[in-house]
Amino acid sequence: MFAGFDAEVWFGLLGPASMPPEVARRLEQEVLAVMADKSVQKDFTDRLISVQVLNATQFEQQIANDLKSWKQLASQLNIKLD
Repeated sequence: MFAGFDAEVWFGLLGPASMPPEVARRLEQEVLAVMADKSVQKDFTDRLISVQVLNATQFEQQIANDLKSWKQLASQLNIKLD
């Protein structure tokens, strides 16, 4: 639809900025452990969902990259964001 632009649907777990770091680390560890489970991965692939597991740092970068792409597209299309 738009040359050079790629959009994907993804799901992630976010918490409040005020979440204590030790709680955030524990949640990250538990989610990564669940997503490493072969039966969980199979459940996703059986539903034709590709799985890309990101740690917290990688997920932050994914969000930053997506925001940059969407802002560029909005600018090119002269869409004003409130």
